Amino acid sequence: GFEFAFRKKTNVVRTTVDDWEETGTDLSSFIGAVNSFKNANSIFWREYATYPFELAEGSGDVAGVIKLAGKNGPCALMLINRSSNNSQHVVVDNISQALPGGPSIRLVVVDEQIRSEPVTTERFEDDIPPSGLWLLMRD
Repeated sequence: GFEFAFRKKTNVVRTTVDDWEETGTDLSSFIGAVNSFKNANSIFWREYATYPFELAEGSGDVAGVIKLAGKNGPCALMLINRSSNNSQHVVVDNISQALPGGPSIRLVVVDEQIRSEPVTTERFEDDIPPSGLWLLMRD
C-alpha cells in the first residue's frame, strides 16, 4: 500500500483486494526507479557508517549526511532540504576532501525522476527545492 499512499496499514499476509483504497496516488514507478538506482550504486547495498556533515556558511535549512564505504570506497553526501515549503540554498566547500577516493564526482537529484550530472568544481552551490534530496557521489 505504500506505493499507493494507503492510509490504512496493510498486512503482507492478511490484506486482500477488498482492503485497497482509492487514493489517486501511484508512486510505483518512482519507487522502482529508486530501487534500480540503489542496486546500481554499491554505497547503498549495505548499512555503511553515516555521519553528520557540516555545510559551508551560507547554507540554509539543509541537513548534510555523509555515507562512507571505507577509506577509498564509494561515498555519498546526502543533502536534504528540511523545509517542505521553501527552497534552501546549500554550499559545500572542498568537495574532494568531503568525498575521498576516485576522481569523478556527480550530482544526483532525486525528485519525480532520478537524474545525474558531473560536478567539476571544488565548491558546490545551488538551491534545493522544498523537501528535496540531492546527493553528491563518488564511486
